[in-house]
Amino acid sequence: MNPGDNPARPAAIPEPAFADLLTAYRDPHRHYHDIGHIEAMLAEL
Repeated sequence: MNPGDNPARPAAIPEPAFADLLTAYRDPHRHYHDIGHIEAMLAEL
């Protein structure tokens, strides 16, 4: 398991929406825009 596999949910994102986001971005076809990329973008935001 990679460090970005279980990112912390930002308080501004409701749990159901965050769960949907994780499911979508864990799809194997996402070779660049994966959950690690999304986590980095949220950190910058």
